[in-house]
Amino acid sequence: MEAIAQRQGLAGWQKLMLAGFGLWIVATFGERLGFGENGIFLAVEGAVAFLQLITGIFILQGACEALVQSVERLGARLRWDGYVAGTMGEIVSTLPEFVVITFVVYTEPLAAFII
Repeated sequence: MEAIAQRQGLAGWQKLMLAGFGLWIVATFGERLGFGENGIFLAVEGAVAFLQLITGIFILQGACEALVQSVERLGARLRWDGYVAGTMGEIVSTLPEFVVITFVVYTEPLAAFII
């Protein structure tokens, strides 16, 4: 007999992912409105940069945790032992971070070297 999931509501990483996408929408609208481009809105440029940083962190954390949980569930279905499932989870969880580093290398190699 298979166990039925008892969890109600969203997990913590799901809430962070939704918050990240919500902040991304806010940042996109702010960019379309011209925040940080002309003299009127330059005072909030630091706040916009902070908003973009937090948005990226939330989305990255949510993506990594989603990949780890998916590999754990796949390992349970395929009856992998804990070592194999954990190793696969660690490998897969770094994929979103590699994508970000690749983007940074492509756009600004010096910043990627400093990171």
